[in-house]
Amino acid sequence: LGVEVVTVAECAATEPAEPFEPAADLDEQPAVVIYTSGSTGRPKASLIPHRAVTTRLRALQRSHGLGPSDRMLHHTACSFDMFLIEVYWPLITGTTVVIAAPGRQRDADYLAETIRSAEISVFYCVVSLLELFLLARGPEERFDGLRRVLTGGEPLAPELVRRFHAQSTAPLTNLYGPSECTIYCTAWVPPRDPDLDTVYIGPAIEDTTLWILDEDGKPVPDGEPGELYIGGAGLALGYLNRPELTAERFVPDHLGDGTGPLYRSGDLVRTHPVGGLEFLGRVDLQVKIRGYRIELGEIESAALRVPGVRQAAAVAHGRGSDARLVGFLVLEADAVPEAVTAAVRRALRDALPSYMVPASFATLAAMPLTANGKLDRALLTERAGEVLPATTAAVEARPPAGDDLAAVVTGVWCEVLGVPAIGPDDDFFDIGGDSFKVVRAVRKLEALLGVEVPMDLAFDEPTVTGFTAALAEHRVEGSAR
Repeated sequence: LGVEVVTVAECAATEPAEPFEPAADLDEQPAVVIYTSGSTGRPKASLIPHRAVTTRLRALQRSHGLGPSDRMLHHTACSFDMFLIEVYWPLITGTTVVIAAPGRQRDADYLAETIRSAEISVFYCVVSLLELFLLARGPEERFDGLRRVLTGGEPLAPELVRRFHAQSTAPLTNLYGPSECTIYCTAWVPPRDPDLDTVYIGPAIEDTTLWILDEDGKPVPDGEPGELYIGGAGLALGYLNRPELTAERFVPDHLGDGTGPLYRSGDLVRTHPVGGLEFLGRVDLQVKIRGYRIELGEIESAALRVPGVRQAAAVAHGRGSDARLVGFLVLEADAVPEAVTAAVRRALRDALPSYMVPASFATLAAMPLTANGKLDRALLTERAGEVLPATTAAVEARPPAGDDLAAVVTGVWCEVLGVPAIGPDDDFFDIGGDSFKVVRAVRKLEALLGVEVPMDLAFDEPTVTGFTAALAEHRVEGSAR
């Protein structure tokens, strides 16, 4: 190749011609370029300076303390900023770096054997790999040789935390942060609590400023959702050769001291007195159903708190008054789908307004992913049409049969919901009903029965049995008057 080859021995024996001196302004010079997917399909590259990398490594060391006796596994590709943790953090603390064999990064058996044979004490992996790792190795296998495990990159489910704690004595740190803020900007260590129902992303780490702002750029009240803006020493310089995008996402700090920009993360969060911040999803995942603004991430977060749920996703299907929510669940191997789905529905009703409870749920063996490994929401939205009952089916209402009020109610509900049959204890809202369809059902019943039907009966008694009894009582009271 026409290049000079120098051996390690020759290099060690040769004095450099000139002593090495770092550049005076090295802090603001680019150190790393990390590409991430863009919403338009065009990847964008975060330009990370030396200042940001050193700031984050100092923060990690002060909070998690690596030492010469530790051994850290390096298995993350250098296209992902977490490789900085696995390489440079050990190298500045005298820790041994054990390099995984190429192509074996997602091989759970290989990783487990390497952790044991190489006596790994500190291990980082993204949430999906932690999930795969624990599933592949089985619940009886323990990993008590690990001193500390760090995870992040995706929302962390309470069930996964509980399973990890059941198999290792090591604390688990949940790291959060887009590549634009270098590795991470918040951290939280979930307690070893068997009743853990929410995994938070934690408070800001050192040299970091966080603001939660509304659509007008104003701080939201404590506990209210808003977009997370990130500032401080860990921020990237912007996007490589993308000045317009840089100006759009790295905005002037109009709330702090104004010395540096704030990065608009696009992530929806809210404060919590225990866990610092709670991640709710993406701002661009906000949908509007019947005039209500709904954060899909909030639905998914609530579903993940239900035992037996490994993954959860919510999508909106349809437009206008026909728009409805559909939930998708990936369950634990030993979970009973009908029981867990019913538990999820109950949990969402208790935690969320009725308009945020999906009309239908479906269980999947695995969530569909895009080419870059992210949840394929477009495909889920397509599948949602198959999960929902058809609302345009031509199903005739059953005609009145004497005083069989239940038959009349059942027939009208079948017609309005577009389903061939409804059980006496089926919930109107569980099988596709909403406030618009309540209006249509009430008006049809009034036309058939010749009496006024209070709208609130359907909300108070959403089953055929309960609604019929309430309607019969209302007719009696009306007759008495």
